[in-house]
Amino acid sequence: MKTTVIIYEDNGDFREALVQLINTSENFTCIGAFYNCNNVAADIKLLKPQVILMDIDMNGMNGIEAVQVIRTFDKEVKIIILTVFDDNKNVINAICAGCFGLPVKEILF
Repeated sequence: MKTTVIIYEDNGDFREALVQLINTSENFTCIGAFYNCNNVAADIKLLKPQVILMDIDMNGMNGIEAVQVIRTFDKEVKIIILTVFDDNKNVINAICAGCFGLPVKEILF
């Protein structure tokens, strides 16, 4: 059985590239891709992903705020924050909110 993934990324080209990359894998499938986190609780409760890839800086609710919301009702889902920031403040805030990892986008591609 494939691991299910949801993506939250406001950059449309990057979001689509992630979807394509995930869906070409034997082990993963993307079950949703969204440009913001404004409906994150409803999305996660409905789709029940095993992994969430989330941009840290989006309009409306940012990635760290979204992680905090998710952790109020789901402690198990693996959340990986994608960021262009590599400063200590964002790293610490993301980890304290409950994210699983914090890769810098430049490293991914």
